[in-house]
Amino acid sequence: MNKDRKVILSIETSFEGGSISILNEGIEIDFWTGAKDVSKAEDVLAEIAKILNRNKIDKKHIKLITVSNEFGSSTGVKIGLAIARGLGMALGCEVFEKSILEALSKNASGDNKGETVIILPDGKDLFFLHQVNYFDSKINIKSIKSGNYKKELLVAQLKLIKNSRIIFYQKNFESYGHLFTGNIDSSNKIILSDQIFATLIAKAVESEMGLIML
Repeated sequence: MNKDRKVILSIETSFEGGSISILNEGIEIDFWTGAKDVSKAEDVLAEIAKILNRNKIDKKHIKLITVSNEFGSSTGVKIGLAIARGLGMALGCEVFEKSILEALSKNASGDNKGETVIILPDGKDLFFLHQVNYFDSKINIKSIKSGNYKKELLVAQLKLIKNSRIIFYQKNFESYGHLFTGNIDSSNKIILSDQIFATLIAKAVESEMGLIML
């Protein structure tokens, strides 16, 4: 890799086995997704080494590490933060921590103002619902509603939501879309996110800090 290029390493370990993304000059060049519910630290570190080697990236090219710091598996969050902070110290680069909920909202199309509902996977047939008000892309201090639901209870909650942006992880929507669409009021706007979570974190940080110009 060109020695002048500056790389972002993004880590997300709180949902669906975790994910890793490598971005160079604003473009994702490679990624990895885990297959377990929660990845072990040694597994994530091994995959980071593989993805760097595969793309001929020296660790010294990493200028920023982004990591999810909120929501999902608490064990997974701790693993991701420990890895990111440890690598940041070892490589002498900045670590930027970002909520996956904020990252999803920032990457969703349309106006961020108003009520936003985010639906995330939280195990087999379990979902995490977070309902907040967003103003100018910043999360209001007070959340309206947050909780974990089985699919039947989630459907009951969705029936009550009106005039909101509802953001789904696309893979989950494809699996359960027949339950969701028939129970969502037409006043809502459905937004599907098809990017892996590590990529979403990195893109949100890029957008916020203008990192494409690093």
